[in-house]
Amino acid sequence: KQVKNVILTIIVAVIAALLVFKFIPPKNVQNQVAAKESVYEKVVRTNTLRCGYVTYAPYLVKDPNTGKMSGIFYDLTEKMGELLNLKIEWTHETTFGTFVEDMKSGRYDVYCGGLWAEVSKSRFLEYTRPVNYVGLGVYVRIDDTRFDNGVEILNDKNYKFATLDGEMSDFVAKQDFPDAHVVSHTHNTDASQLVLDVVTKKADAVIIERAVANEYEKKNPGSLKNLMENRPIRLFGNTWAALRGSPDLVNMMDMALEEMTNSGAVDKTISQYDPGMTNFYPIALPFQSPSK
Repeated sequence: KQVKNVILTIIVAVIAALLVFKFIPPKNVQNQVAAKESVYEKVVRTNTLRCGYVTYAPYLVKDPNTGKMSGIFYDLTEKMGELLNLKIEWTHETTFGTFVEDMKSGRYDVYCGGLWAEVSKSRFLEYTRPVNYVGLGVYVRIDDTRFDNGVEILNDKNYKFATLDGEMSDFVAKQDFPDAHVVSHTHNTDASQLVLDVVTKKADAVIIERAVANEYEKKNPGSLKNLMENRPIRLFGNTWAALRGSPDLVNMMDMALEEMTNSGAVDKTISQYDPGMTNFYPIALPFQSPSK
């Protein structure tokens, strides 16, 4: 009987020890959890900002032969790094379909390729202040007069929008013109294909940013007209983005962007890639010149 009691005592002790280990981790494990760095702390400690990006002219361009990078957001990010005394590492080329998950997995710290600040992604992302705005227009063939009396005429089952699946051209078409049909393409299709659908009469209209339409017009003058030239159907800030829960990192970047905007560095950089400043809507300076 005494032996049985000893064995029972040992079993109870082992079970108790296992329960303690399960619910109260060893001190070294607790210290590791407590010592986990935020992205901001890691960036400051290493003096390095790891960037993710998508190649998308004129935001960011990568030479396929040399790997040399350029573009509006490449130059601006490098300038930001100089102001903040941070080394910029262009760590990971991603896609618009996977960039959030890639950031969550730690492949990079900040999306640096220029990102529209969308409400739908604000659950996951914190955006910096914008450096300019992207305006979406509703484009039709230049000789198409059916919609001259108002863009709302397009909200009809007899008309078609060219769209990219899961992209803003698709969202806006379905939100603002729910009765119209769509001619859809996979999300990795080049946006110029949407314009081509309109020009070749496979679709009646397309909702795209001015940069895409202007680039097509350079090569094919007199092809398109914007039914909403004076008032974009959507307006988005062009930003950088970190995962939600990174306010210190975003605030640090905002300080650099404010200085770059107010000094004229932002407009100077953008004008190198958009000489006529016709692709984007600029940020207004935060002051009014005193009258003489």
